[in-house]
Amino acid sequence: MKKLLGIISILALVIMLPLSASAAGAAKGSPAPAPAPAPAPAVQAASSDQTSEPSGVKVGVGDLQISGIFQAVGKFLHKKNDNTDTFDMKRARIFLIGSLIPDKIKYVFQGDAVQGGNGTVVPWLLDARIIYVSPIPNTDIQVGRFLPNFTYYMPQLVSKLDFIEYPLLTQKFAMWRQVGLQSTTKFSGGSFNVGLTNSSGLANSADAHAYQNTWGDADNWKSLLLRGNINPSDNVQTAVYMVTSRERATATEPIGAGEYWTVMKAGGFLKVSGNGLTAIVEGLFAKEGRYKGYAVYAQAGYKPSDKVEALIRLDMLDPYINDSLQIRPTLGVNYYISGTNAAIYLNWFMDKYTTAGSNATQTVEAQAQVAF
Repeated sequence: MKKLLGIISILALVIMLPLSASAAGAAKGSPAPAPAPAPAPAVQAASSDQTSEPSGVKVGVGDLQISGIFQAVGKFLHKKNDNTDTFDMKRARIFLIGSLIPDKIKYVFQGDAVQGGNGTVVPWLLDARIIYVSPIPNTDIQVGRFLPNFTYYMPQLVSKLDFIEYPLLTQKFAMWRQVGLQSTTKFSGGSFNVGLTNSSGLANSADAHAYQNTWGDADNWKSLLLRGNINPSDNVQTAVYMVTSRERATATEPIGAGEYWTVMKAGGFLKVSGNGLTAIVEGLFAKEGRYKGYAVYAQAGYKPSDKVEALIRLDMLDPYINDSLQIRPTLGVNYYISGTNAAIYLNWFMDKYTTAGSNATQTVEAQAQVAF
């Protein structure tokens, strides 16, 4: 009881000191001292100040908010004479999003505690970037490790994906996480991005893993990224993008004597929505050294209510033109318990290859998601 009374006394003193200082300041500029405030209004003012404070976590400097995404997936895969089923925690991510100086310096950390399905451990820290609002009008610059704005889905939060899996275009040709910088300049009806990163995200090299989701730099060359976004209306969104670089592309040669490829990947997308309908078309062409490839997909979704959405997508991927075309139709049904903050997804897709002797593989996936 004594400790409790002591704490209450300290709190009362902290509340009264600013009020006393304010009253003293007012007294200096007036001929007569102001009457002491009544106890009831003082309590009301303190209560009002507490309710007006922004939500978030208390930090030493600036502000901080915590968000999270949790996704659990069950998968059944059927292939001729080979059936497998798995249940995995696909993602367990935590975001720390804050600002050091309001409207000037922001920061983002993102971590994932999930082990990858291929047996490799995903680094806990995925994103670590600083966002600086520059003196250039309507322009901010982010520096660190992040997902560059490349393809439609690449800058999207995984909690906002329409299907459980990314389209083949994104899976094969996206840059994925890179270390570097990227600027975003907004204008009436759109925006554009300029980026300088360690890699373009090689896809066809045996060393592709060294150019995606890395913290370091595979060689001394840098990649230039350009993207333009045009939004003629709230229901229409379109963009074109490209990245070019020069990358070391062979693992068999000793360091310093490897083959270098000139890389250029370019594409664009169109999204149209309205009256519960959404349609997206995206295509990309890639040239990596002696390899040329392309990918394209078209998808449509219909949302008759806030709770249910039906989707269909058709993917086509040929990483080596006229060599191994992959076709993937996907059907999906999403049930939104509370928007994308609590949702259940069900997908069916089939992978068919034009390679002689290959068998089609059918996959059924179910995903439960919670995001906050």
